[in-house]
Amino acid sequence: RLVMLERESQTPEIRCHLIPASSQDHTKYEALSYTWGDSLGDPQIILINGKRFSVTKNLHSALQRLRNGGSGKYRCLWIDSLCIDQSNGKERSHQVAIMGQIYQNSQRVLVWLGEHNSNSEKAIEFITNYEASEWHAVDHLFRRDYWVRTWIIQEIQLAKNVLV
Repeated sequence: RLVMLERESQTPEIRCHLIPASSQDHTKYEALSYTWGDSLGDPQIILINGKRFSVTKNLHSALQRLRNGGSGKYRCLWIDSLCIDQSNGKERSHQVAIMGQIYQNSQRVLVWLGEHNSNSEKAIEFITNYEASEWHAVDHLFRRDYWVRTWIIQEIQLAKNVLV
């Protein structure tokens, strides 16, 4: 399945349509990479095929942004929590097994980091000014065993001063 997100609707609610799709269709779509967020807190309502559907606040925010701009009436997306029947364990297992292929076959992967905050633009500007070779070096640094340890979050966050 793919999500057809209605762009710039005249109404405030987010409207989507689920359509059947397979890898043989070669349908052009964008895949959304995001965190589900808190599934228990503050659910938001969207309309899918005219029916009310509950989503996390983070996904709702992403859909609000993604429906703006662009051309055409719809934006074709693959969004795991909507395109996979979460109540069907067999389907969920199958889709998870081919997720790499789903992202690889997409026209583009849309990364949703969440709503902007006071430092967002500064951070994005900082990131985009690096060359590919510099990112390769940063990637290697963050693949060290040190970063796998859960305790580092507490160790660094609680420190008065950190020296790397």
